[in-house]
Amino acid sequence: MKRSKRVICFDLETDSLDVHQAKIIGMAISTSVNKAVYIPLPNRKYRKLALKKLEVLFSNPDIVWIGHNLRFDLNVLRSHGIIVKGTIIDTMVLDYLLFPDRKKHNLKHISKIHLNYQQIKYDDIAIGDKDSKTLEGVCNETVRDYACEDADQTLQLYLYLIKEIESNNLEKISVIDNQLVPVIAEMEYNGVFIDKKLLQKIALKIEKKKEEVLSAMQEFIEGDININSPIQLANVLFDQLGLEPIGNKGKNGHFSVSSEILEQLIHSHPLVGQIIEYRALDKVSGTFIKALKRTHPTTGRLHTSFNQTVTATGRLSSSNPNLQNIPSRTIGNKLRGCVAAPDGYQLIGADYSNVELRIMASLSKDPTMIKAYNEGIDLHRLTTSKALHIEYSDVTDYQRGTIGKKVNFGLIYGMTAHGLAKSINKDSERKYSQEECQVFIDAYFELYQGVKQYRDELVFRADCNGYAETIFGRKRPLPHIHSENSYKREKAKRAAMNTPIQGSAADIIRVAMVNIHRRIKQEGLHSKMILQVHDELVFEVPDDEVEHMRELIRFEMENVISLPVKLEVDLQVGKTWQEVH
Repeated sequence: MKRSKRVICFDLETDSLDVHQAKIIGMAISTSVNKAVYIPLPNRKYRKLALKKLEVLFSNPDIVWIGHNLRFDLNVLRSHGIIVKGTIIDTMVLDYLLFPDRKKHNLKHISKIHLNYQQIKYDDIAIGDKDSKTLEGVCNETVRDYACEDADQTLQLYLYLIKEIESNNLEKISVIDNQLVPVIAEMEYNGVFIDKKLLQKIALKIEKKKEEVLSAMQEFIEGDININSPIQLANVLFDQLGLEPIGNKGKNGHFSVSSEILEQLIHSHPLVGQIIEYRALDKVSGTFIKALKRTHPTTGRLHTSFNQTVTATGRLSSSNPNLQNIPSRTIGNKLRGCVAAPDGYQLIGADYSNVELRIMASLSKDPTMIKAYNEGIDLHRLTTSKALHIEYSDVTDYQRGTIGKKVNFGLIYGMTAHGLAKSINKDSERKYSQEECQVFIDAYFELYQGVKQYRDELVFRADCNGYAETIFGRKRPLPHIHSENSYKREKAKRAAMNTPIQGSAADIIRVAMVNIHRRIKQEGLHSKMILQVHDELVFEVPDDEVEHMRELIRFEMENVISLPVKLEVDLQVGKTWQEVH
């Protein structure tokens, strides 16, 4: 007879939010509703003794550990030498699965929503300055009450949310997302190695280039201006140079000089291109270089946060700093060279090839698209030939990139002729009208009739069910699918078409991450998963494990699920992220 696992809810109280430096000042445990126990850890000697005994409990594989935002607790324990075994269930993840469009999933917020309970606020009991508040030094009884309340409320939330998960048939995706929690936690804890010397060289080059661009701009500008002032830029472009404004004046009484507007004006005057270049350089230096310099004083590495409960489609996001947003082109790509492998290690970059198009082909069962992939026909070139009414062999690389690629990816997500024109014209020397882009759309659906039928079917399902669903059972509620507001209704329809494709791609890489992480642990390897950027995973691998990890990564990523169009991975080995991207 199978023994049911023991459920324990726990919550750590620390003197810092920095997992690498935080001391545990206490821990609350709850195993039944309205009851909790607080274990104070008042000094170093007692803390060391207590943690040694708690390590035995945390290493028990037969316990189900419940918590809220468990990545933090897991990493604090890791920094104290404790690795949590057993099953991990995070109530933040459960709430996210049920309400993926909710902006906040923090404990106090959802406790009020689901349990109608107003919890003690951290800021009401913590001491210190606004940005450095801590529970260290707070009356032990106050911390006890606060911690026990957190543990008890988390347990009650678990009991409520797990029933909702079951009644909404979300058990499968719940297992996947909760298995991912310790994987992400370890990635955050590991961080990435930064080549600081190269970073400094790039920073100096960018500052020099900014000065050169500013100097060149003076040829067209009368007097001194603040290049970061939209109002002053608008005066120069539209008043001094006489360029034709796009759109209407804003609330400030001036025309917009947003990036989108400048892209449309780029061929009107050389200054426009210079402004775009300067802004790009300024963003790289002010945002990305600054972020990459923030290595941790204890580890010497850069630690980002991977947010699991933010995007409604299931994609992970990154913050503090956002490593997913580093530009992949021009000088921004050189910054990826600063994310490097230390001595004795290599980086492996593994990127799913056209995963969303492969999913679309598989789920729509479109015969033309499936045949193209299975016979090695270039889908972007095939689409371009149909859109431009030219032979497949006559399609140039330029046409393939500006037409075929934009059409293929745009129409997955329900892009209109207006949106497609904007997308194509951003990179095309020749400007295409909405009417021409509608011809491209019509040609696409004539070529891939199964895709059109599948998109219509997805909207019909969402109309009937009120939600969209991925192949792993992730659901995205679409309350506006029946809205009388046409904008909201059309947006919901696009989400109905988008979610099963983008969401399934997100689920696939989540499963791959869990499986690869499991095998690394089972096989006693020293390789580390350090980054996830959309469809790409990056690993830091000891030199003597490279060949084995190449095979392991490829196998696990390409065999997550069996589809009519096989998943394929592009895999590169090198010393920097730039080399393997």
